[in-house]
Amino acid sequence: MTILKYGSKLRLAVFLISTSLSSLQYIFQAFIIGNFITAATNADLNFFVKNVTFAVVGIPLFGIVMLINVSARTNYIKSVNIEIKERAIEHLIQKDIHEIDVSSDLSFIMNDLKLLETNGLNAVLSILTSAITFLFALFSSLKYDIWTTAAFFLGSLIPLIISNVTKKQIRGKSEKWSEKTSRFLSRLKDFLTATRTIRTYQVEKEMAARVSHYARESENALKDMNQTVGYTNVVVTVLATLCALTLPFGIGILRIINSSLTLGAFISVVQLSNYLNKPLLSVLEMRNQLQTTRDIQKRVDRVLKDSKTNRLLERSDSKRASISISPFSKLELRDVTIQLGNKRVISRLNLTINAGEKMLIMAPSGFGKSTLLGVLQGNVPILEGEYLYNGISTSNYAVSQLSEQFSLILQTPFVFNDTVRFNVTLDRSFSEESIFTALDHAGMKQLISEKGLDYIIAENGQNLSGGELQRIEIARAFLYNRPIILADEATSSLDNITAAHIRNTFINSPNTLIEVAHKVSQEEQLLYDKVLKLEGNE
Repeated sequence: MTILKYGSKLRLAVFLISTSLSSLQYIFQAFIIGNFITAATNADLNFFVKNVTFAVVGIPLFGIVMLINVSARTNYIKSVNIEIKERAIEHLIQKDIHEIDVSSDLSFIMNDLKLLETNGLNAVLSILTSAITFLFALFSSLKYDIWTTAAFFLGSLIPLIISNVTKKQIRGKSEKWSEKTSRFLSRLKDFLTATRTIRTYQVEKEMAARVSHYARESENALKDMNQTVGYTNVVVTVLATLCALTLPFGIGILRIINSSLTLGAFISVVQLSNYLNKPLLSVLEMRNQLQTTRDIQKRVDRVLKDSKTNRLLERSDSKRASISISPFSKLELRDVTIQLGNKRVISRLNLTINAGEKMLIMAPSGFGKSTLLGVLQGNVPILEGEYLYNGISTSNYAVSQLSEQFSLILQTPFVFNDTVRFNVTLDRSFSEESIFTALDHAGMKQLISEKGLDYIIAENGQNLSGGELQRIEIARAFLYNRPIILADEATSSLDNITAAHIRNTFINSPNTLIEVAHKVSQEEQLLYDKVLKLEGNE
């Protein structure tokens, strides 16, 4: 039931109130049916007409209440889903870069949260509805006859025992299904990403068979889980029906024979007994479904707790910023050591760059060049040494303050399946003039004149060349106009002509440039103000 702490509390209250009012219809139905039987056995026409009037007026009113209840339920579910997904997305975007697992995170958003809605939230709301219905039916039935009601109630308890016996098995099946589905999604992602390699070596059949194997594993696990839940529900239903048919009817008929109970009252109790048995069966069925989401609920709680913690840290971080950052003049690393986990990536590094300078940092593959850029942005902590920005220790700045000083251009540019405008502005507001100017500086003038700002860049940038994709990132950096541009192997995957154009764009920009690369020709090294060669790491 912890899932009820999410979403609009007002909408939850409206749902509970409308559910309670809606549940009264079952008492009303039992009342009407009992009165019809009494009118028939007593041959009372006036009582019959009065009862018909009650039915004609009451049933449509309850129909209106039921419509309100449906609306309240769907609105509350929407509010829960929105809160969970927004905070889950917030958590994912705040995760440490090294902790991001695309397959697992996609599975969480697309599969786990959907299962949480269908088998979790809907199950909880159904349990609440059934509980309210059961309580109203029980109290109303007791007023007619305590002994017959008790018999129906005892007959309804049998399913609880069966449910407790199968609970652990259902949970195990759910965990297995979740594991198999994550594995399938991971393999499917690899399959889709490696399409070109697969076709090159003509192993389509083998790869498709491999992915299909994991798909079958996932579907078999889902079948086992659903089958276990289904079998349990069948056994519970059979036992509940058997107990609810023999014991209560036997006691009720004996009390009619002994004149302790009227036929009309007995029929009313029978009618209400449906809303003793059915809600209990529904509770047990929903409870079984709820068991399938136990681990997902724990993960959601953990993710949303992390999201809340991150917001608190951000507020704390903003308070830590005791001074504002002045225009960039100098950046220094003094004897800086960087460690990721148990691995020391960089040891005792010294680096100084002044405003407007172009620095090339050359290091072999695996040295930790990308990690070094993360340190400069404030995203990676240093183990030892000192990081100064404008002569002031970065510990005096908020991380967000430091991050705002840098633009980043990656070796493999990332573009969204959206317009050129969106990819350059990242959905922030800029004037048309500034957007065109940034694209012009990045060498995109011809493309924009032909295609326009609203030209859609396909997924993974399939309709642009490698150089054009790189220039989108460069235009983004120019548009945001931050003091320092960080270029991470930004030209290593391009052809020589395109790489030279891109590098000249960097060099001729007014911004400070820090470029990291593992291989740059002697001739090109002369273009930079400073070249720092890092020979190795511990």
